[in-house]
Amino acid sequence: MISITLAQLAEYTKGRLLDAQTSTARIHGVSIDTRSTQPGQLFVPLLGAQTDGHQYLQRAEEAGAGASLWQEDHPIPEHHLPLLLVPDTLQALWDLAAAYRNQVNPRVIAITGSNGKTTVKDLTASLLATRYRTHKTPGNYNSLTGLPLTILGMDEDTQALVLEMGMESLGEIRTLSRIATPDAAIITNIGEAHLEALGSRQNIAKAKLEILEGLKPHGLLIYCGDEPLLKNPIKAGTSNRFRCITFGASPYNDCIPHLQSMSLHGLSMELDGRTYELPLLGSCQIYNAAAAILCARAFHVADEQMNEGFAKLQKTGMRSELLDLGKYTILNDCYKSNPSSLWEAIKLFYSFQGYQRKIAVLGDMNGLGESGPMFHKRAGGWLHPDKVDYVLTFGELSRLMAQSANFPEGRILSFTDFSALVEALTPLLIPGTLLLVKGSRENALERLIQHLQTPDMFLQRESRVEIDLDAIIDNTRQIRRFLPSHTKLFVAVKADAYGHGDLPVSQAVLEGGADGLVVSILQEALYLRRGGINAPILILSPILPQDAPLAARQDFCVTVFQTDWLKKAAALWPKDLHAPLKLHIKIDTGLGRLGVRSCGELAALTDTIQSLSKQGIPFVVDGCYTHFATANHPDPTYYRRQMQQFDEMRSYLRDAGISIAHYHCANSAAALQYPETRLDLVRMGVAIFGIYPSPQIKATCPLHLKTALSVHTRLLSVKKVEKGNCVGYDNGFVAEEDSWVGILPMGYADGYFRIFQGFHVLVDGQYIPIIGKICMDQTMVLLPRQYEPGTEVVILGEQGSNAVTLEDMADYIGSVPQEIPSMFTYRLPRIYYRNGVPVQVIDHRLWPAEPVLEAKEIS
Repeated sequence: MISITLAQLAEYTKGRLLDAQTSTARIHGVSIDTRSTQPGQLFVPLLGAQTDGHQYLQRAEEAGAGASLWQEDHPIPEHHLPLLLVPDTLQALWDLAAAYRNQVNPRVIAITGSNGKTTVKDLTASLLATRYRTHKTPGNYNSLTGLPLTILGMDEDTQALVLEMGMESLGEIRTLSRIATPDAAIITNIGEAHLEALGSRQNIAKAKLEILEGLKPHGLLIYCGDEPLLKNPIKAGTSNRFRCITFGASPYNDCIPHLQSMSLHGLSMELDGRTYELPLLGSCQIYNAAAAILCARAFHVADEQMNEGFAKLQKTGMRSELLDLGKYTILNDCYKSNPSSLWEAIKLFYSFQGYQRKIAVLGDMNGLGESGPMFHKRAGGWLHPDKVDYVLTFGELSRLMAQSANFPEGRILSFTDFSALVEALTPLLIPGTLLLVKGSRENALERLIQHLQTPDMFLQRESRVEIDLDAIIDNTRQIRRFLPSHTKLFVAVKADAYGHGDLPVSQAVLEGGADGLVVSILQEALYLRRGGINAPILILSPILPQDAPLAARQDFCVTVFQTDWLKKAAALWPKDLHAPLKLHIKIDTGLGRLGVRSCGELAALTDTIQSLSKQGIPFVVDGCYTHFATANHPDPTYYRRQMQQFDEMRSYLRDAGISIAHYHCANSAAALQYPETRLDLVRMGVAIFGIYPSPQIKATCPLHLKTALSVHTRLLSVKKVEKGNCVGYDNGFVAEEDSWVGILPMGYADGYFRIFQGFHVLVDGQYIPIIGKICMDQTMVLLPRQYEPGTEVVILGEQGSNAVTLEDMADYIGSVPQEIPSMFTYRLPRIYYRNGVPVQVIDHRLWPAEPVLEAKEIS
């Protein structure tokens, strides 16, 4: 993010500091909302239609802002922050963004269009990230305020900046483009969105073409050549100013992609004789991917890297997003709706097969102006009773859709009241249902999805593990920024990501900027590959020699430290297999478990690898590593001894002329406190989950990591136990007085072992002791008063002003914090949250039939 002195800030914004003595102070980042302002940020108060940001200066001070802009026409208030006076705070925000963009000087790609621009942004950024340090528009930050904040949020070493540009009226994209001055621009298409504001598709095209206003001379323009409203004005006015490339379905385009197949996990497409695999749903995605590929090629991303980039794609939510809730599946496409995007969503919805029931919830398509009724009536003709079981519409306009659809009575229903919609939908949901949710922003149909994702909708037990994916993503991003830019971040997701769930966590950390993953055994790596994870994976434990070809085909990195293993693997190697087996040599510098112990052993190992390579066995040394035993201890003596030995081994390999791409030794403890361990790669485990390796590291670490996992249950029963009566096996508790006892539906079969006997939980924000012996399925607690059955109980986590922490539980049983989340069994469903809303449930007690997707086009 931007980090400059106030003197530089005054220069960039053409402002004036009220106190010149503050000119050497620095700001780190920019905020326009005091609710999210972080310490050290510049606060920019903006004038909105409903409120004036200047009135929140005191809140900015309380949040720890480092300075604030101030518009000259506002009276200067009493203040403690450094203030910089500017004629217009919004213009100053734009000027600051443009200056910072010029300072960092990345390659800039700007993307607009009626549909698909967010997906093209995500795709383009993912492809460029295989070659460049890339920053992209987060979420929908594509407006007159969002775009400058995106620019100001990029790191100073950013090499590629991918910006999405949206608009509400003519002139806005012109402003955005002039702030960004892109090297390349992409226009995805021209649709019906904004008809109400702009009056015609011609004016929509005119607004989108404003992106050319800031495009650098001889810059690259990529656009849909099937659209005459783009092709004709571009050919008429820009042929000599820019390089132009078109994509689309028509034969006169420069690039024409072709769909090859589709599955639940994505699609395969062909472009210019090459095949690409996309983790996206919908045949229309091939055109979005074509635009991204053309852009990436222009910036010298090799075709061989494209599928790697697609595999690491981090998608923006609520756009053709498949949510598996166990009993039923939601096709979440509720970010916006217009005729073009609705038709694509319906085609995709129809292509899914194998479900017990299919239901569509369709909201209004807003912003269509006088054409709105006509478009909704036309959309009704797309609904076929043989392809969807029930349709529920929401809104006045969508009622016209229902009226024009030819459905039997009772199978298409219309609502304008949200509660009535929920009430009607709930009994229609049976196991194996596929539910499409599609509507405009104003419908806010994500409320429906949030309601359906609440635990009470699908959980049959009250006990559960909750994982905050946002915490994992933020922890990953903090660590990524903390590490040197040349150091790769690999995240340990072994042991089911320390009990957090390896597949969801892998997806989250890759979104947060991780470069690869670390597992313990081959089966863990295979599970991730089958789950759609294509990032590099390092396997720490040795695999069987006969499994080496499988590891090579899956592009795994495997640990090696025995010459006999190499010879056995080579003897079993298929003659027709040319995929390299990437080896990471394990050196035992003092942990005393696995690895070579001396330079002699190391020489024998490397000599064997080189000999086998000369015989045509494609063994490649990709890495060399060790593991510290005491990096989390206050006394660094033993750590330094291990580090010295590892350095000696590295020197030996270099002197022997052996080139190794990835030396690594740092776990979380070492990486957070010893800079010399941040080599080519670090292996972060506990820190990713918000667990500090030791109290002293927590006290000195500059990162603010958040614990991701909590465990909850509810009071199953509350009973009064009279004095002298017993509770539990072996009369483990005898009431010394009349007492209230609560029964929790959770026991040692859930991983809440008897070793926690005498520990405590949280009820109503109070610490409540466990009494008697913990049972297989139940635990008893001593309550201070009578509570209602169903009252929330926190086993691990916060409630009120108190908390039960991982450290508390670990100290009680004499263990380490990372053991605790690994203890909870899969009788407890894992519920995953984004933005405080459940987005996924893993419940191994539910086994719905797996649906399939037909690989065919819908005409």
